[in-house]
Amino acid sequence: MDERLVNYGGQAVIEGVMMRGRKYFAIAMRAPDGKVVTSVKKLGGIYQSNLAKIPFVRGLILLWDSLGIGMSALTDSANLQTGEDEKLEGPALYLTLGFTFLVAIGIFFLAPAGVGWLSEHFLHWNPWWSNLLEGGLRL
Repeated sequence: MDERLVNYGGQAVIEGVMMRGRKYFAIAMRAPDGKVVTSVKKLGGIYQSNLAKIPFVRGLILLWDSLGIGMSALTDSANLQTGEDEKLEGPALYLTLGFTFLVAIGIFFLAPAGVGWLSEHFLHWNPWWSNLLEGGLRL
């Protein structure tokens, strides 16, 4: 008897939920008229390939693929909520995603690094570990 662990997962989307199984992922969303709309899509072949068995490579590839599935589900649910006239797709979608990633990198990586650099440069605050590297803790 083959007792393989099946990994299921999911995430919230706008007015709904996305669930991922072994071979498919499904999205259930509430339309503006109140009806529940479902969409089922087949997962990529990467989940069944030999690359998915190499530990480090598996993590990188599946993380990237999960990000793609999540963005696809969020885009589908956003397009359902906006109606037929205002679909976000093509270059507008990719520009929006690129701009969002740049803002996130700026807020969560560059801004804290900049605040740290400014505090060291103008306030002469040194990080605690620089004192340890110079030969002892000075308070």
